[in-house]
Amino acid sequence: MPPATTSQQNGAETQSELHRRREKAQAAKTAADQAQATVVDMDGQLKANTTQTQNLETALQRAHDEVTRLKKALKASVKDRAKLRSARKKAQDLAGKTQRKAQAAEAKYDKVVLAEMLRREKDKDRAGGTPQPAARTPEPKPTEPATAQSSPPESPTRKAEATERPRAGAVTAIQTAARKTAAVARGKQAPKHATDAQGSTAPSGGASGEKGSASPSSRS
Repeated sequence: MPPATTSQQNGAETQSELHRRREKAQAAKTAADQAQATVVDMDGQLKANTTQTQNLETALQRAHDEVTRLKKALKASVKDRAKLRSARKKAQDLAGKTQRKAQAAEAKYDKVVLAEMLRREKDKDRAGGTPQPAARTPEPKPTEPATAQSSPPESPTRKAEATERPRAGAVTAIQTAARKTAAVARGKQAPKHATDAQGSTAPSGGASGEKGSASPSSRS
């Protein structure tokens, strides 16, 4: 084999080897770059995951604190509800008791008012239906002419009004009505008393006249 041919073959082999080496190196570099890119991407994902984990842990802690606060608030609300129910029961019992007392007091007051009105009506009826006693004319004295007039007797209504004491439990309106009723009764009885008084004094005058007229005849 000639020397030139051998050298050409050696050169071709060398070029072929270099080409293969270059391709392998290029492929290795590409693979290394891809691996590095994968590492960088994984680092980014890992960092994001770490941040998310921290955020979730913070939110979980906040939620745990909120749950604790809500549990305490719920417990306090349950206690307050029990206290309010107990207080409401006491208030309801007290309201019922005071209402019963008020009703009893009102019933007693009604009885007193009715009794007072009935008593006054009875006094009024008795005063109007009882006949007045006739006034007696006093005998004239020998030395004095019989000119004194007997005053009419005091009516039972006035005596009752003078002696009775107003009850403490009577209402102002009832007392006012009773006073008006008594005043009307007195107004009705006043003319009757005056008539009786005039009738009782008339005989005394007549008797004195008769005595006066009889005196001259006897003297003559």
